[in-house]
Amino acid sequence: MKFYLLTFVASTIIFLVGLLLGNMMNESKMDSISQDISYLEDIRNVQETNLLLLDSLGEKKCNALGYYLGLMVPELEQLGGRVDRYESSSDSKRYNADEYTNLKNNYMLLQIKYWTFTKTFEKDCAQPIDDILYFYSNDNCTDCKSQGIVLDDVKKNHPDVMIFSFQGDSNVSSVMILAKTF
Repeated sequence: MKFYLLTFVASTIIFLVGLLLGNMMNESKMDSISQDISYLEDIRNVQETNLLLLDSLGEKKCNALGYYLGLMVPELEQLGGRVDRYESSSDSKRYNADEYTNLKNNYMLLQIKYWTFTKTFEKDCAQPIDDILYFYSNDNCTDCKSQGIVLDDVKKNHPDVMIFSFQGDSNVSSVMILAKTF
């Protein structure tokens, strides 16, 4: 009887430690994504201020716009990869679902802001930018995974193509407008 009690206590402790460690790792992931979004938001705020200044640069405006565009591409792609990995893991279904949804919505809004920035660059500087707006669903989408693989391949073979991915069935009004338009 003592053996069974010790086994039960040991199993319970191991289970609780595993649960605690998993929760701590999830919190760390959420904090990291939140910090990345905050960082990109700070950069975007600086860019908005600089765009006001760019109007006075005349011909040099396009050089500055191209520079800012180049700064944001790797940052946005890295954050997008992290959001995708978290979303595809089982962690996204367990802990802090509301916080994760909020972070993901903020990420989609950042993508829309960045996409509109690229459109401004195209229009004002006559510099064509190849882009893809991809709308997916986490529910009822049997082809989304294979489409994601195709888009990864497109990005690998054509690094200048900008791919913006949005959860098309989200409740973010800006995403809904884009989804209805495109």
